This record gives sequence, structure tokens and C-alpha cells, in this order.
Amino acid sequence: MMINVNIIVRGKVQGVGFRYFAKDLAIMYNISGWVRNNNNGTVELEISGENETVERFVSDLKTKHPYAKVTDIELQSLPYNNHYQDFKITY
Repeated sequence: MMINVNIIVRGKVQGVGFRYFAKDLAIMYNISGWVRNNNNGTVELEISGENETVERFVSDLKTKHPYAKVTDIELQSLPYNNHYQDFKITY
């Protein structure tokens, strides 16, 4: 089942290449959407993908980056829409 999710990542996630890491993961998992840094030090993503794939993606976001220290990930389900064609880093 395809889902849309908004994700807020907290911790040491800015200044370590986390957005580029998220984009590489998204491409690997065939996930579309976007990622951006927020002014409060968090990283925000909005993604679309298969439910199981999104779960693996989020798990890798938490643990696989060599320099980031993720302390919390907040997920919010969104109504599914298919308007993302690829994955972008936004500013």
C-alpha cells in the first residue's frame, strides 16, 4: 500500500550531509518527496512510497548515517497523493 508521511528528524542532523544522505536513501528505496533543513535545527521530509519501504527508509534514517546523531523521529501520516515524481532537496 502506498503512503505519504511527514517526518521530523531531531538531533545532530544539520551540517553533516543528512539531506544528501536522505536523498541517496530515497533513490535506493524508490521513495519520492523532499527533504529540507528547518530553522530550529531539525530536518523535515515529506515522502511517498510503499508502506514496508517507508519503514525501512525511516529505520535507516535513524541509524545508518556515519556522523549524524538522531535523537528522535516524529512521523505523521498524510492523505496519499501521487504528486511527487522524484526526490528533491529543498531550501
